[in-house]
Formats: sequence, structure tokens, C-alpha cells
Amino acid sequence: MPSQKNLYFLGAGGNASVVASTINDINLISKEWNVAGFFDDRPTCVFNEFFHCGSISVDTIAPYLEDPLNYFYWSLMSVKIGKDLLPKLLALNIPINRFATIIHPTAVISSTAKIGFGVSIHPFVSIGPDVSIGDHIHYFAQSFVGHGANIGSFSYLANNVSVGARVQLKEGSYVGTNAAIRENVSVGPWSIIGMGSVVLNHVSPGTTVIGVPAKPFNK
Repeated sequence: MPSQKNLYFLGAGGNASVVASTINDINLISKEWNVAGFFDDRPTCVFNEFFHCGSISVDTIAPYLEDPLNYFYWSLMSVKIGKDLLPKLLALNIPINRFATIIHPTAVISSTAKIGFGVSIHPFVSIGPDVSIGDHIHYFAQSFVGHGANIGSFSYLANNVSVGARVQLKEGSYVGTNAAIRENVSVGPWSIIGMGSVVLNHVSPGTTVIGVPAKPFNK
């Protein structure tokens, strides 16, 4: 029987709590993961009953890399954060294969889909054939990704999202709750699709779109 793997969260908060819940469900079937602790720059931060290992820095994380059974999960992703913390993640120099991919037992994923590292896939997600999924991506409950879609690294799909066939979600795309994207549409890097929006046309890089049909939104 393979040894149980240790998981350390990089950042506590809402995303981390959802991933921890999915890990609990996985462990009910097979004791795959042991959540051994978390790193967070807030010294008084509390995350469930997990051990606070220190700040998110090269010096504090480096000793944990020495054990090959230690894996990490970057949870500091949201529409508010965007790409602001990306340099912090890259500066840690953690090998990409040491980031855990967490898949809920109820998720349905085609055998021809390709999934990267540091991905979390939550309850009742459906991912079709020939889908390509990058690294560090959140798929929240009941989201759907059609065949041939390409989901760029650091993207975020909230619950009940529907992504049509052959859609191209570029790096850092954020898709809000209940949004739908028509097939063959391209969404530019670090763009935001507002909750409940219906995207019928290509979205330019760094653009926020909202509405039915979705149109650019200027704050």
C-alpha cells in the first residue's frame, strides 16, 4: 500500500477550506492525504485545527521540500487577488510536481482529459474529452467543461459554471457563479466573467464582462 501523502496549504482562507472539505471526502474512501499544516503570512491566522508552519517564504518552506511525501497547494486565488501574488508563488521555487491535484470522488472526468498540477476539482464537476487543464486551477462544484476546451493556468471556475466545447480560457481567467460561455469563444488572460453572465463573443485580455449577453463593464 502506498504511503499517505502530506499536504501543506499555502495560504488559509475560503478556497483552502473548500479544498480541505474535498480532501475529507476523498479520505472517506481511501486515506490518500494527511493535511499536515499550512503556511500563512498572518502569524495569528487559524485554519481549522491545522498546524501553522510559518510564513509563505523560501526559508520556511525549503525544509519541507526535503521529504518527497510532502506536497503543497496554492490557495491564494480569487477575483480580488488576481495575479498580484503570482510572483510570490513563483519565487518559492517549488517543483511543479510537488503541487497536489485534488479531485472529488463525485467528479466525472474523461479519460482523454489532461490535468496539470495544483488543481482542485470539487463535487459533481464534469470535464469532457480532450480537455486540456493547466496548473493551479480551481473548479468549484457542479461546473461543466465541454470537449476540446483549453483551460489556462491560474484560472478560477466558480460553482455551476458552464464552459462550452473548444473554449479557450487563457491564463488567469475568472468565471463567476452560474456563468456560461458559448463554444469556440476565447477569453483573454486575466479577464473576469461576472456571475450569471452569458458570453457569446471573444473577451479581450484583462477585460471584465457582465450581463446577458455579456458586455464589457467599466467600473
